[in-house]
Amino acid sequence: MLLVYLNKVTLLGNSLGGAVALGYALAYPNEVGRLILMAPGGVEDLQTYLDMPGIANMFKIYQSGKTGSQAMRSVMSMQLFDPSLLTDEIIAERAPIAAIQTQAARSVMKIPNMTERLKELQCPIFGFWGVNDQFNPLGGP
Repeated sequence: MLLVYLNKVTLLGNSLGGAVALGYALAYPNEVGRLILMAPGGVEDLQTYLDMPGIANMFKIYQSGKTGSQAMRSVMSMQLFDPSLLTDEIIAERAPIAAIQTQAARSVMKIPNMTERLKELQCPIFGFWGVNDQFNPLGGP
């Protein structure tokens, strides 16, 4: 068995993945060399995220029983500045993932607000948000 140890990895995370990356960097500061966060979760209280129009729309769609490509198009249309860029190929790629992701996301949407702990980070951080983001509050801390 070959074991490979990585030194000072760069973590990149978007949305819920951003919260996971941030949490990992806080838990294992000696293992993370850089952090790239794209509209990350974990820097606001949960209710702030749930109140975002895109998140509210996503839960409404999936709670209505919509599934597959139709549901994915309804959710993703709020993620793009120009929804005409949402191709059938993108929908076909994402729709199967959403069936699993939505169930998992609903069961673990208990990400803590880590804002107070940001000062503990020991690596450079590059964070950015979209100006018209419907899923994640603009700015963070």
